[in-house]
Amino acid sequence: MLIPLHNLRHIYQHILKSALELDGQGCSIFIFVSNDTDSLSSLKILLTLFKSDEVQFTAIPVFSN
Repeated sequence: MLIPLHNLRHIYQHILKSALELDGQGCSIFIFVSNDTDSLSSLKILLTLFKSDEVQFTAIPVFSN
């Protein structure tokens, strides 16, 4: 899915809001990632963002459909 650049901030804020405010408990975000270079680079960026915003996450490797 392609997301226009001007919507990225809105989408990230929505993810943060959903993760941090769900029943006051928060929730874990599941990130499904394949083992190619682009996916791993994107994962590193997302993990850095989530860690800085103190959001729980779980990265799950996916090797096939």
